[in-house]
Amino acid sequence: MRITFHTFCLNHSGGMERVLTQKANWFAKHGFDVTILTTEEAECIPFFPLHSDIQTSSLDINYDQLYNSDNVWHNIINSIHKRRSHKQKLKAYLQEHPCDIFITLQHRNFIPNLKDGSRKIFEVHFSAAAKQEFLKRKKLLYRLAYRLGSWWQERKIKYYDRFIVLTEADRRVRALPNCIAIPNSITIPAPAVPAALETKRVICVARYSYQKGLDFLIPAWKIVAQRHPDWSLHIFGRTYGREQEYTQLLSEYDVAASVHLHEPTADITSEYLNSSIYVMSSRYEGFPLVLGEAMICGVPCVSYACPYGPSDVIQDEVDGIIIPQVGDIDGLADGICRLIEDTPLRRAMGASARENIDRFDENQVMQQWIRLFDNLTS
Repeated sequence: MRITFHTFCLNHSGGMERVLTQKANWFAKHGFDVTILTTEEAECIPFFPLHSDIQTSSLDINYDQLYNSDNVWHNIINSIHKRRSHKQKLKAYLQEHPCDIFITLQHRNFIPNLKDGSRKIFEVHFSAAAKQEFLKRKKLLYRLAYRLGSWWQERKIKYYDRFIVLTEADRRVRALPNCIAIPNSITIPAPAVPAALETKRVICVARYSYQKGLDFLIPAWKIVAQRHPDWSLHIFGRTYGREQEYTQLLSEYDVAASVHLHEPTADITSEYLNSSIYVMSSRYEGFPLVLGEAMICGVPCVSYACPYGPSDVIQDEVDGIIIPQVGDIDGLADGICRLIEDTPLRRAMGASARENIDRFDENQVMQQWIRLFDNLTS
């Protein structure tokens, strides 16, 4: 069976890139003919290693350039040109490189209507909540134009053979007849020996963005640091030009000595194993991979109950702690301090986390994809 993935980019270290790479590698190892087609880079240079049998190609559309300006009309005109070019290039590519299953991680209205013979799947890694939060921070005219475009897009999404979201909660919100939920699987192998949970170190893996809520985490850490000055917080993630903003935040709350900012690492497993608590302060998620990664390493997690995902992964008071209200800085600090101060609880939750997260084992999740393909092609 021939599978073509259609995505933005593989050149970065984000969750979408990690999940797609993992999925494509699994298919390639199991005898599928896999191609990955990108739109945002002239050359595809994957951050995460790809199976040697996977082919990559780029359409070089560069939609990301649209976000360099807040000029709505400029963006609309530029978007029209890019979409027209995209349609022409993608149509030509599929005629020259036919496939059985076409999985796109970016929706374009023309994709469901392409008559190339493949089954079309739209897989989204952002929840419905992501769009709502994104629009909150834009000007009125931008919001109106975006909502109009989104309304038109959603009318077209129902024409895909399947629309895949990551959680049942998100599926219920979207309420489309072709929509089903398939979660992400654990993205790193289970280490032979779990974290010892003795290091006075809390870890967070998050890019520097509004979504990830580090502006909640830093003031929460000030409370933690005052109660436990011998503990440190280590944040791994790309800064995207916001280094000064977060440096000022650390200075404002006087925690620069105990908070360490790191670039992404290809060996994140070692960082989990060298930590005792994982913390997630996101405003919203699609399906947080980092929680599963930390848990398979035996690290208990403290997270806001943001929409969507944390409550699907963490069993509150069993293998981690859920803080009900997003933005509750005192609650987040108390959750971290509770695991710092209660070593037996920390170890018990870590052991349960390693055991319970096995329900998102890669092979189990990928069998859901196999059943989907069988249903679509039978």
